[in-house]
Amino acid sequence: MAVKGLSKSLLVKILTFAFLAMTVAALAYLFYAHQAPTVERKSVVLASYQHRATYDYVAELKPNLLYNKTYLRPNEGVLYIGITNRVNVSFTYAFKSSVQPEALSVKLSRVTARIESPDKWTKTLEGGEVARLLNLRGSLNLTMIVDCAELRQLVNVIDRELGVYSSTFNVHVVPEISVSAKIAGKKVLETFTPQLTISFRTERGGCITLEGLEQVKTSEIKEVVEVRRPDIESHRNLSYLLVAMAVIGLTISTPMYLKSVRRTKKSMSTRIHRLLEDYKDMMAEALGSLPEGHVVNLNSLEDLARVAEVLTKPIVKVTDEEGELYCVIDGGVRYQCRLKKEQEG
Repeated sequence: MAVKGLSKSLLVKILTFAFLAMTVAALAYLFYAHQAPTVERKSVVLASYQHRATYDYVAELKPNLLYNKTYLRPNEGVLYIGITNRVNVSFTYAFKSSVQPEALSVKLSRVTARIESPDKWTKTLEGGEVARLLNLRGSLNLTMIVDCAELRQLVNVIDRELGVYSSTFNVHVVPEISVSAKIAGKKVLETFTPQLTISFRTERGGCITLEGLEQVKTSEIKEVVEVRRPDIESHRNLSYLLVAMAVIGLTISTPMYLKSVRRTKKSMSTRIHRLLEDYKDMMAEALGSLPEGHVVNLNSLEDLARVAEVLTKPIVKVTDEEGELYCVIDGGVRYQCRLKKEQEG
């Protein structure tokens, strides 16, 4: 049943184009819903762990009026070369993890050291040379003694060999700690190398500084897991439903629309033939071309027939490649209506 106020053919036309628009929109939504994956890969932290290296020292001083004591700890004052005999350094290492390790092995692989005069020379110490010069003691947690006079003597010897003078020199001490652990079911194999730098500077009265007293390295054990996206799945399911509904509606309405179009064309063709039959006595076939003049195009043959009646003029018919042209000529004005071949039926 047609909606009140609308003809059946118009209603079918509206529904067909509405379903066509719905189909296009549903396909666009379907495309959008498939841009995001239904399963995402996320990185999940299973555990975290930490390497911590701590250097501490006690400096042995000569009798002095500046501090009025013979030892200094970190943050208690400047270590001046002139009043410092040696620096006793201790090294401790700790491994911590957020979950209890299933297995853990920590060992000190080796200790290397370098003495350098910036922009002049560098001497690398290894093995027994490091132990002898720095008086290394211990296995993992170490102690060492930095003898200022002995180091200065070694630097002077190298300077004389090279013909230079080092007003500043540095000692770099690098323990190499190997860690093997199993945490949260994952193997951890790492090497931690916390470097301690001891600098001897003669400018501004000459002082000793220690850098890298506290060093921390933190890492995480991660695992990639797949996480489903129910929101994306819902969008996809909804898009399938909308596409199906729109396509079904378009499939049903399209034949009805085409049938309505054919029926309309047939009705128009019948009406035109009836009209031509009614006015055949007023029509004349034109031979040759029509006279030039002002042209008034009319929408229908009925309008042209009314003009012919008012002007009491005949309707002239011209047949060409495009179809049939019907005209009423009144002086310099030509009223015309063209029927294309498909309208002629």
